[in-house]
Amino acid sequence: MNSRDFLGNNFNDFFALPQVGMFGSMRSDIYKSEEGYILEVDMPGFLKEEIKMDYNNGYLIVEALKNETREIKEYLRRERFLGQHKRSYYVGEIDESKLKATFENGILKVLIPKNDNDSFSKRTINIQ
Repeated sequence: MNSRDFLGNNFNDFFALPQVGMFGSMRSDIYKSEEGYILEVDMPGFLKEEIKMDYNNGYLIVEALKNETREIKEYLRRERFLGQHKRSYYVGEIDESKLKATFENGILKVLIPKNDNDSFSKRTINIQ
């Protein structure tokens, strides 16, 4: 994947894909670095062990599951979310073995490697 394709055709898809969970969860930023692209996902309140990340058919899928095993109390008000958060990001065909992720201070940071294969082609399709 080169920067033209990533930022041109796919950039809007990065943020337009559906989310599951509480509105506004998993807000994301993407920026370019020398090694590739950096995806930062806000995941406050989660532990690293509650986060799962998969790569499948050009999509990076970030999922977090929040369960509570503490004694259930009779709350006067409860605003903490329990359940699943899930979001997919189209990153194209990449060498998945080069994906690197860290989680610190409630932010998941993923290095998405550049695809050095510049074999993308453009062609005009005749409409009949």
